Parts: sequence; C-alpha cells; structure tokens
Amino acid sequence: MRAQIMPGLPLLGLALLACKPGPDPNRVDRRGAAEAPEPAIPSAASDPATPARPRVIVEGGPDVEGGPRYRIEVPDPSHARGAGPRVGIDIAHNNYAMPHNYDVFADALRADGFVVSTLEHSLDADALAGLELLVVVNPLHDSNLDNWALPVPSAFGPEELEAIEAWVSGGGSLWLIADHMPFPGAAADLGARFGFTLNNGFAFREPEPGRVDRSMIQFRREDATIVAGHPITAGLEQVQSFTGEAFEAPPEAATLLVMPDDGVSLMPAVAWEFDADTPKQAVGGWPVAAVREFEGGRVAVFGEAAMLSARFVEQGDEWIPVGVHAPAARDNLALVLATARWLMADSQMGVISK
Repeated sequence: MRAQIMPGLPLLGLALLACKPGPDPNRVDRRGAAEAPEPAIPSAASDPATPARPRVIVEGGPDVEGGPRYRIEVPDPSHARGAGPRVGIDIAHNNYAMPHNYDVFADALRADGFVVSTLEHSLDADALAGLELLVVVNPLHDSNLDNWALPVPSAFGPEELEAIEAWVSGGGSLWLIADHMPFPGAAADLGARFGFTLNNGFAFREPEPGRVDRSMIQFRREDATIVAGHPITAGLEQVQSFTGEAFEAPPEAATLLVMPDDGVSLMPAVAWEFDADTPKQAVGGWPVAAVREFEGGRVAVFGEAAMLSARFVEQGDEWIPVGVHAPAARDNLALVLATARWLMADSQMGVISK
C-alpha cells in the first residue's frame, strides 16, 4: 500500500531516546536551558482524601547528557527502600543503559523499594539467578549499530532465548520494551517465546485514507485507548507516547494500551526514511502495551520506550521534554510503577489511585 506522509508535530523524529544513527541530536547547550514546567499531578496536599500519586519533579533544564535534573516522589512505596524485588536491566545487547537514558525508570523503581542492577553479560541461567524481574529495553544486534536498516537479526542467541524462557517459566518476570524499527526486529525472537508477534515498523495514525500523521499519540481512558479492567490501568487517565510500534498479542494476554482505529504501521527498509512505496499495514486495535501470565511467571511487552524514560530534546531554541516528565504524560510514571508491581505477582499492588 502506498503511504502519503503528513508531517507530524515539531517534536516527531526527535522524540525518541534513540534517534537516527549519526551526530547526537540531543546535544546539550552548555549555556543552560529554561526550567521545564512541572506536570500537573494531583496529590494528597490538594485533597487529603486522595492518596498522593507518584511523580517526577524536574528541577531545571537538561544536564550535560541531555537528561533532566529531577527527583522522584513515591508517597506510598510498595516496599521499604532496598527491601523489594531484585531487578536486572539488560545492557549487554547494545540497548539503552543506565546511566542517562533510563535513569528515571530505574530511580522510580528504587523509590518504590526495588533493588535495581544492570546485567552486562550474556543472559544465561547464572545471570538470571537471584533476579525476580528482568527488563530488556531496545536490544540490537551488533550488525545494526549505526545501521538502522534491514536486515535486522535477533539480538539474542538461541541459548539466551532458552535460558530466559526457562527462567520465566520457573517464576521470573520479564518486561520487554521494543520501540520502533529496528528494535522490534532485534527483539522479535524473544517476544515470540511468549506468544507476542512484534512489528518491525513505526506506529502512526492515518486520519484519512492515504494520509499518515506522524504526530505523537496520546492514550486516554475516555476513548478506551487505555483499556479498563486490569489492575495496572486502574486510575490511569492519560498516557503520552513518543512514537513506537504496535504488535500482536496472544489470546492469553491483557491489553493495557491499544492503537486507535486509524492506526497504521509504516515499515521502511531504513529507519525514519519513508516514501510513497513504504510498506504499510493497518494496526488499529493492536496493543502497544500488554501483559500475560506465562506458566510460573509473568511477561509485559511494551512497544514504546521513550514514554517510560526522561530526556530533553533540543529543537531550535527550545528544549522539549520527552518521557514521564512531559506535561501531557500525566500517568506515565504511574504506569511504570503499576506494571512493575503487577509483574511481581501481587495484583493489588498494581493499583495507583487517582
């Protein structure tokens, strides 16, 4: 199918944590930046009857790595600091690593009591032993470093896939986050182990036939793109995304965020290079975030990475907040914590009150 590309909001194309390979578009102006507005998030201070929500408070503009200076508030943590489940974030597969790109994600888990570490080596049984939650964000095969083009081989070898599946079957929890192309291609074999079919493209909207809008997508309870009926989505009203993928989930999975009816996936041969001949697939109603139980463990798959993180992106003379600290990302941080809590197999912990 042919796709006429409609330019998106000014932020699009720079919104993600990882932009096109090449010069860093997130470079920081050492002269400083204006203080970012704090998202409007209700708290117990304004309504004593309402439990305070988790929030990220930005304290000034971007630092020298393009990330925000911030602090995390989790008024009702699920565990005392350092006493909660053990989380390993994979950094062995050319993926986003702490520090910088996923600092806010890791610090939010720590504020909720989780014990967070990084995994720098192959994901075998020894590496997974002692963990309760494995987080994999945007892995890449070595051949796709600075080469976001087809083909996109799996970032994981057969032995690693076997080890991860066996670990989840035995009671571990996996949180797989695979953004737009090429990351779904690199993570496809891992997702398939748990019944998920990742789409190696870019999820956009097509408001009129043949006219693709590459703007960011908001998910809202009021239009049912935040799916009610699951402990993770209880109390969530609005989640902001910053361009990712949509995927297919098995019948056993529960969808949390769903593409609007006019959703399409553009699947270019080279990331961010679209033209009239770029393959296009309808993905309206496809999940962008979903979870399932898998034998003794649990699995979450998310098709967007930036919405769980925090960066500033320079555009012209402005610094644009991208992630949980963006003004429109009202419930993104609550989504992070609710998902992590549910993955720890206590569904009641997943509820974040309004």
